[in-house]
Formats: sequence, C-alpha cells, structure tokens
Amino acid sequence: HEFRSIDIARIFEDKENVYTIADAIRLAAEGADFVVIPAFMGIHNFNEIHNVMQSRTRLLIYEVPTLPPSILGLRIDNALKSRFAQLGGVYIAGDKVVRADYTNDVVQAVYTANHPENPLEAKFYILSTGSFFSGGMVSEFNNMYEPVFKLKLHYEPERSKWYSPQFFYSNSHPFLEYGVVTDENLRPYDSKDNIIQNVYCSGAILAHYNPIREGCGSGVAISTAYKAANQIVSLYKLMR
Repeated sequence: HEFRSIDIARIFEDKENVYTIADAIRLAAEGADFVVIPAFMGIHNFNEIHNVMQSRTRLLIYEVPTLPPSILGLRIDNALKSRFAQLGGVYIAGDKVVRADYTNDVVQAVYTANHPENPLEAKFYILSTGSFFSGGMVSEFNNMYEPVFKLKLHYEPERSKWYSPQFFYSNSHPFLEYGVVTDENLRPYDSKDNIIQNVYCSGAILAHYNPIREGCGSGVAISTAYKAANQIVSLYKLMR
C-alpha cells in the first residue's frame, strides 16, 4: 500500500499503535541520541503522542515537514480553529458568503449561500477569499469582478493581456498580479473609488504582487492577515 503523511498520522491516533511504533524505534535506534522522522505523529493530539514517543523510546524525537498535505499545517489549522471557538467565534463549514449590505461606505451585514435570509453582523470584516482558483475573484470572457463586496479590481480589460502564450513563461502570467485595490491599511475601494471603512483584505485577493514569480504567496498571506487583525484590534481599543 502507498501511504501519505496524513494516512500515517491517523495511525498515531490509536495509543496501541503509538506504543508499537515507539518500541520499534527504540530497537532500531539503539545507541542513538535522537531520531528524526517525517512529520506524521498525529494530527489532533500531537503533544501527547510526542511525549509518549519520547518517554517510551528514551530518545529525543524531531519531525521534518513532508510534501503536501502538510500535517504541520493541519495541526496549526486545528489549533487556530479551536482557539477561535474558545474566544467565542463561530466557524461555519460548507457555506460561503455571497453578498453584503451597505450603509454608505460601511458594511452592515453579510449573507451566506445556505442562509440567505439570516444576516451575519459584525463591526469589522476581513476578506481572505483568495484568487480565481478559490472563487475570491471571478473572470468572465472580458470581465473580472469580486463577488461578495463588488470591490474595485486591478486588471487589464483586454483578455489577451491576462496571460502569456507560453504556459511556463519565466515571468509568470499577468493575471496572478490582478486583485483588489486597497489603501495602505488594507481597506478596499468600491467601484466608485470610495474606501470601505470596516472591511480589510489579506492574502491572494490583493493586487500588485506575483506569488509565483516572487515566491511570496505564503508570506503575503501571513503578513497581511497579521496587519489586518492588528488594525481591527487597535480600532476596538479606541472604541472602548
């Protein structure tokens, strides 16, 4: 059988399997000071599994990242969702936001596909819906648009300029630099060039950078999300 990291990680969720694997490692690594293994020691209970493995083998055990899907990424995802819920956040799986209500340049509520009659209200919103591949932006034959807030986009109107004729073009494709236009605080502009006061954008939805050519996709996602969150925290403090 061919096992991916995620398949092996699920094996570690059973304590008996952890004991068996730890005993095998202790025998195979006799005389060693530490062991380095791929990152697959469980998804949900890593700390507990790691402690059992080290105490049973009497070795220091380190993990190194594997090819996607990343177990380290899944652990971080689970940890962030758990912390979000602990702080009172609501995570709605299997749904998506499809439209918003405005009063002047302030968003009052958003609506989802599965609950179109129930407004979700907040003082601030972060748009992190990604680029074309995740539905954050939509392209038609000669048009592009952002589907939720109908924000201003940076893109070339002429379709032939969206891409290079060569798929593996060294400078990448122009459409990868298209996205939402924002101010220096990551607040987006609407179609009439008004700044939306309580919406912030982060990640691949943003214009004016090329994640492929510059190799900065993850860095931009993390740094802009951090900046957007800090903007909101600062404003909340002023509102108290």
